[in-house]
Amino acid sequence: MTYRPLTIGRIARSAGVNIETIRYYQRRGLVREPPRPAVGYRHYPAETVTYICFIKHAQRLGFTLREIGELLKLNDGHCADVHSLVEGKCERIRAQVRDLKALSASLRRLADLCGSAPDGVAPEACPIIHALADGAEGGAERDEAVVRHTVRSTDPPQLPNTRLSRREVSAAALDSASGYRV
Repeated sequence: MTYRPLTIGRIARSAGVNIETIRYYQRRGLVREPPRPAVGYRHYPAETVTYICFIKHAQRLGFTLREIGELLKLNDGHCADVHSLVEGKCERIRAQVRDLKALSASLRRLADLCGSAPDGVAPEACPIIHALADGAEGGAERDEAVVRHTVRSTDPPQLPNTRLSRREVSAAALDSASGYRV
């Protein structure tokens, strides 16, 4: 069996990632970049594949690249440090789940608004659009009030003003000066 050096391309294929992914990990300090020889390609140690697979698996578990960097630094440390980092991640995920459940309940209330509106309500009188335009964060009572208002109102919702970037303001000024409209 002939030994073939592990180039970045072979590492990428073995780990199932793109070459640019490896370069990105190198820039982030997650994967060491081997020295460049005077002639030819850089040769990577075989454990580079293991590091990349570790990174990808940790990402699938929800770790950010910053957190993965911390895990890699703790590789030579104590298990208690790793445990603490993972427990912190678990708590953040539990908080995200609570937030997502609250968000789901708010969206469910909005969907129920639409279901409680009489048939034939014009799209511009859609209770969901009115609730979003009004910034209805007041919960179910506010949502129901929006439905009552929407069913009686045929006026389209007044969406909040949006701020223009400097580029958009400059473009609008140039267009108005030349007589052209955007």
